[in-house]
Amino acid sequence: MDKMDKMKKPINDNAYDATARLVAKAKAGDKTAMKTLILAFKPLIYKTAGPFPDFEDAVSDFNLDLIKAVKAFEPEKGVYFPVYLKGVMMKQAKKRWRCRGPEAEYFDTADEVHPGTADTESKAYHQQRIQRVYKAMRHLSPAQQEIMRAFYLEGQPLKAIAKKRGSDIETVRTLQKRGIKKLKEKLILKKL
Repeated sequence: MDKMDKMKKPINDNAYDATARLVAKAKAGDKTAMKTLILAFKPLIYKTAGPFPDFEDAVSDFNLDLIKAVKAFEPEKGVYFPVYLKGVMMKQAKKRWRCRGPEAEYFDTADEVHPGTADTESKAYHQQRIQRVYKAMRHLSPAQQEIMRAFYLEGQPLKAIAKKRGSDIETVRTLQKRGIKKLKEKLILKKL
């Protein structure tokens, strides 16, 4: 076995096989398998929802995205489900951030399903929460603000941000994580 074969071989075939079996069962309608997948990927869902001020709503949305991902997953394409799901979650998280920018209208799933059903009070409440995030962003360093805007609002990958800044990707990732931590502190502890 040469070096390339070792690199292609997954670390733990059993874990991937077990996940693949659960996905197949859940896709076939097995509710227990779906619940098991939701529990298994709960850490990913919570981590993805963490930066959002409406954490509970984000968790619900990402759980729905998980269910949709299970139904849309095509194992014959040769991608492992955890890798596929992480890509779906990141795409949805970026979409969620873009929809909350000051120039974008507020995105409400109720409006998407039944146009005009979201009430103005709800929109006003969510707009206030969005403004809190922007207010909290003022407490970040200029570098953190630049990275947060580029990654979450513009959808740029960290690698591209690092290249544009002339920084190492790990430096950008560290600044992003510290920025998220500071935003959580400001928003959750209401130090605004």
